[in-house]
Amino acid sequence: MTRKGKLLVPLALSLAMLSTACSDNNDSTSPSASPGQSAAPTTATSEKVDIWAKYSEPVTVTTPFQTNAQHKFKEGESYENNPHKTFLEQQFNIKIQPAWSAPAGETYNNRFNLMIASNQLPDVFILNSNAAMSAKVMLNRLVEHDMIEDLTKVYETYASDEIKDIHNSINGDALKDATYNGKLMALPSVTDTAGDTSLLWVRQDWLDELGLPAPKTLEDVVTVAKAFKAKGAKNLGLAVYKDLIGGTFDTSSIFFNLNAFPYYWVPDKDGNLVYGGIQPEVKEGLAFLADMFKQGLIEKEFPLKGGNELTPDLASGRAGMFFGRWTNAVWPMGDSWKNDLNTRWKAYVIQNKEGVSVQGSAYTTQQYLVVRKGYAHPELAVKVNNFRRKYASNGYADDLNLKAINKEYTEKKYTKDLFGLGFNIAYKDTVARTAKKFTDIMAGAASKDILDDAELGIYENIEKDVARQKAGTPLTAEALYPHQVYTQYIEGINASSKVNVKWVNNKFVDITPTMNTKWAALKDTQLQAYYNIILGTASMDSFDSFVKQWNNQGGAEITKEVNEAYQKLNQK
Repeated sequence: MTRKGKLLVPLALSLAMLSTACSDNNDSTSPSASPGQSAAPTTATSEKVDIWAKYSEPVTVTTPFQTNAQHKFKEGESYENNPHKTFLEQQFNIKIQPAWSAPAGETYNNRFNLMIASNQLPDVFILNSNAAMSAKVMLNRLVEHDMIEDLTKVYETYASDEIKDIHNSINGDALKDATYNGKLMALPSVTDTAGDTSLLWVRQDWLDELGLPAPKTLEDVVTVAKAFKAKGAKNLGLAVYKDLIGGTFDTSSIFFNLNAFPYYWVPDKDGNLVYGGIQPEVKEGLAFLADMFKQGLIEKEFPLKGGNELTPDLASGRAGMFFGRWTNAVWPMGDSWKNDLNTRWKAYVIQNKEGVSVQGSAYTTQQYLVVRKGYAHPELAVKVNNFRRKYASNGYADDLNLKAINKEYTEKKYTKDLFGLGFNIAYKDTVARTAKKFTDIMAGAASKDILDDAELGIYENIEKDVARQKAGTPLTAEALYPHQVYTQYIEGINASSKVNVKWVNNKFVDITPTMNTKWAALKDTQLQAYYNIILGTASMDSFDSFVKQWNNQGGAEITKEVNEAYQKLNQK
């Protein structure tokens, strides 16, 4: 059995057990409730509340602890006992206790799924997407079975101005995603969509050699691909991998900028959800790829190649263009530098005919903080997230003791910031904001004082590479890492800030009854139909036959179930 298969076994069990567990325990509170606390939730008042105030009496909160073998502790310290957790506890007079702990990965996920199934919930806990289930699906289940607190009033009353500003910066989309029937049922994180921007990575040294302008449109991609192909008979114009959509070497930018969304549920003109993979707009994307394939610009055996199989094509210089993300300066581009240190990569963002780059994100958010139904202090979750944001923004920089601790931990490489509760919510363009700081400093428009500790470490590498480039010193193996960091931030992330971007989200990530038995087969059918058209073994007319087949083999029933579930979960 595959690793993913192992994850799905306890997940299936947990879903099957969930209804039983909830019906058995719906009238009782979890045994994790702190002694002496009433079950009545805190509510907002018209009185001004000090959101940073300590509790007059110690408050205990339980939560799962996720451990990691890579974490390094100072002698005598642990997840339960470390200065960062203590610092948080002292801010509010709270005590964070582990409900249980487990190693990150399969073990933790299985324990977490069973925790929900048995309705033995800790007081406050995080929902994280994993290989078996998205965080949104977890949240749906908890809401459906009335297992968690309504946080509407405590968010309005206790959320800091900065937290609210972050949510307002995306028009409250993350909050809407966590709202059911007008009630905010979780504190959502905000996905850094700038980091998800699909970039076209191009061998800049080849572009310069051929005298080609920067590619901006899909037509430009074909022009560059033809030129790169002409450099050698065995060269590829564009490296494409077998899954087509999602991840490095994918083709999502091609489809998205033709207004096609192959794996997303998107609203039609009437507001009903339709599956993007069977919409007519997909034909144009398939025709584009089929034409590239016919011209020999895409690997003939691409349906057999994953990312690891394509990496050697970059390393050998056979391929010099692919779609990916800003992090690709480490993998897969790293091997190309190892083989040729004269290689230069630069990122571009492809735009549609209106000059807009259409980008997609599978989730509005992939993380939620929730509070067990009946816990006496639901506002604690909000207060902790306020703290996490303030800490991340250097809001405690004047605390000399904390400053000394962080300095020691950095120097001795101890794991920092193991607070044990909550998460830092950041702006959707956090990485882009960091990259802008770097470029402002490089341009002399700002000083390094604007950087936090983490950013300063990154910028020091960028500085090294900038100095090397200014000196005209050739790239060496020893100087490769700073150059990769420079490429990620200056050539990668900065590219997305130069264009107008429109984001499209997948509107449904849950699982319906028919999906459980038929979705995998339908996705295989979809991918094979796409392959046949791209490879030229089937005409474009076969797309209509595929759509009929998709509907007849369960797709129509799934579409009905998706809309019923979506309407139920999104009644405002």
